[in-house]
Amino acid sequence: EHKFMMDEDIMGDDGPRVLNKDYEYLAGDNIQEAMKEIANLYMNFDVYYNTNGYLVYEQQKNRKNDAPIWDFSGSDDFTIQRQITADYTKIYNDFMVYGYYNDDTAYQPTYQITLEGDAYKDHPFSVENMGRKHSMVVEEDTYTTVEQCKKMAEYQKQQTENLINNFSITTVPIYQLNDVNRVVKVTDNGNSYTCLVDTISYPLDVSSPMTIGCHEIFE
Repeated sequence: EHKFMMDEDIMGDDGPRVLNKDYEYLAGDNIQEAMKEIANLYMNFDVYYNTNGYLVYEQQKNRKNDAPIWDFSGSDDFTIQRQITADYTKIYNDFMVYGYYNDDTAYQPTYQITLEGDAYKDHPFSVENMGRKHSMVVEEDTYTTVEQCKKMAEYQKQQTENLINNFSITTVPIYQLNDVNRVVKVTDNGNSYTCLVDTISYPLDVSSPMTIGCHEIFE
């Protein structure tokens, strides 16, 4: 038996999402992998199984303003260990995406995001702060619309920002934390971070700790 949850908001900025070709799958093919292939055409959809066993297909949401479901402030009796890591070796502030070039029409969809100007004046990776020397260029022949290129550029920007701060938290089992993509608050060395849960590792017995992986939500 297959159970599904489909996000009703699947409209793009310029109309309904479209597929660039027919996709055919055989009986017995992995339905999750098939849905991931289609979701990746726009890069802003998540496909996963939730805690109720439903295969969820939903548009990614900005959860920066969501209320935290847990506060790892350091003053609680649950946290055993906190570790923060950051990877600044793959930081970009200019993202250019090229779609499929149609020889018949001489048309190629493109989209560019550059972290510069007033909108990004406080961004640590802005052109003003780092210079325009870190550029990412993506060429994707399966993209036939500007909307697809835009979503890929936004996705790559988000992936870069996710490198700013990553946390690994070891704690006694907290069973309210039972799903990813939930917001938690983390305090480290006096600094407070709004984070999104990426991974949860539960112990096999109640006497062992659990591990939570999360990253800071930048915007």
